[in-house]
Amino acid sequence: MKTIVEFKRVCKTYGDKENLIYALRDVSFTICQGEFVVILGPSGAGKSTLLNLLGGMDDVSSGTICINNQQIEVLSETQLADYRAKQIGFVFQFYNLIPTLTAFENVALMKELKKDVLSAQEALERVGLKAHQHKFPAQLSGGEQQRVSIARAISKKPALLLCDEPTGALDSQTGMLVMKQLKDMCKRYGHTTIIVTHNSALKNTADKVIYVKNGMIENVVTQEHPCDIDAVNW
Repeated sequence: MKTIVEFKRVCKTYGDKENLIYALRDVSFTICQGEFVVILGPSGAGKSTLLNLLGGMDDVSSGTICINNQQIEVLSETQLADYRAKQIGFVFQFYNLIPTLTAFENVALMKELKKDVLSAQEALERVGLKAHQHKFPAQLSGGEQQRVSIARAISKKPALLLCDEPTGALDSQTGMLVMKQLKDMCKRYGHTTIIVTHNSALKNTADKVIYVKNGMIENVVTQEHPCDIDAVNW
């Protein structure tokens, strides 16, 4: 399989030489196209920093990051904005939908960022919300709002779908439905999906699990036969 993400000895530090704090230290790993990946670790382990670097929202202190054959740590601010707009789909814990726009309109906004997008109707159909496309966020359940945010992210046809605790604001049953949606789309449409979580119950569902602790990669496990979401004991 094609390698789409490559971290090489990436460090992220804060402070000066006398008070240097490592958020990430010598992080190296690869992710292949179409993989369903879980980045797992406790709070403060460096998971969010990893996600921010992947999404071009933060810069490295040293090391290299290659995404889809593009070395992103050398990009200018304008180039990074273009990278985020065209290659990255974000799914956040708290949806970030615009309350005065319908589900359809929230997703359709993505055509302002990228010309070659899925139609809002098709993206919502993929997450099973075609019938709710004209509803406002307040008229949708938490799980439905999260699925709208997923539809918005995938409408850009991103190289990477980055999910930051996508089930953190949901009850276990709804969270399971959202995770099932993410994994089904990963396998059906080839979305390379990276999920940051502290929920260890999700690790067995992934093609690859990246364990993060104290800013370092503790282990990387590739699973040839990951389990179905339905088999997870929430």
